[in-house]
Amino acid sequence: MERDEGAPLSASAEAVLAAIQRSVDAVQDFLERTERQALVIGSLEAELGRARDHAKALEVESARLRAELMAKRPLSPQEIEALVEEQNVLAHMFVASDRLARARTPREALDIGVEVLHNLAGVHRYGVWLRGEPGAAPRLVGPGEPRFRITDSHGDLVKRALETRQVARGGADPASLPVAVPLVLDGQAVGAIEVAELVPQVGDKLGRLQDELLQFLSDRLAPAMCQAALSASHILVEVWIRHADQIADVRKVHA
Repeated sequence: MERDEGAPLSASAEAVLAAIQRSVDAVQDFLERTERQALVIGSLEAELGRARDHAKALEVESARLRAELMAKRPLSPQEIEALVEEQNVLAHMFVASDRLARARTPREALDIGVEVLHNLAGVHRYGVWLRGEPGAAPRLVGPGEPRFRITDSHGDLVKRALETRQVARGGADPASLPVAVPLVLDGQAVGAIEVAELVPQVGDKLGRLQDELLQFLSDRLAPAMCQAALSASHILVEVWIRHADQIADVRKVHA
C-alpha cells in the first residue's frame, strides 16, 4: 500500500536525514571559519561561492533522499552509519579539492592543506615535511603554530614513508597513531605528513574521514603546490602554446 505523502518517516529515516543535515551544517560552519581566515590566505570569494552552492546541493539531495525513504524499509544502524560517513567524506572532499585547485602560490596551497588537517580531519599535533631532491633530508614546513607542531617526531616513520611511498604506521592497528603519509608527485615521494595526535572530539584512532582526507592530501597536495607555482610564474600560457597543437584534430583522426 502506498504511503501518504504527509505520513511521518520512520525513526531510521529521520536519523539519516538528521545526520545529513549535520553534514551540511559542518560544511557551512567550515565556510564561516574560512571567511574569517580570508585576510590571512587571500580573497576566497569564488571558492566560497562554489562551496556554498555545494552545501545547497546537499540540502536538495537530503530532500530527494527523504522522498526515496518514504517507500523503503527501515535502515539498520550500520547502514545509517555508512550513509553518514559517506556523506561527510564527500562533503569535506569537495571543499578541500575546490580550495586546493584555487591556490595561487605554493605556500597558500600548503596553508590550505594545513587547514584541511585542522578543521576537517581533526588533527591536533602533526608535522608537514618536504624535501627537494631524492635522498635529501626533509624539512619541517608546517604547521606554523608551535602548539600544533609535532614535538617528538618519529623520524623512522617519515623516512619509511619517503622510501616506500606508502603509509608508514607506528603500530599493527591500521587506525592507530602515529602515522606518516607520503606526499606523492609523479610517482615520487617529495614529502610526508606525520600525525601524532587527534583532537579529543575525534578520539585516538583514525576513522574513515581521516583516512580519506590524508590519502587525498597524499595524492593532491604536492601537485597543487606545483600548479600554484606555475600560476604564480605566469608561464602556463607558454606551456599551452607549446603543447596545444599536439592535441589531434578529431576531424582528421576520425575522417
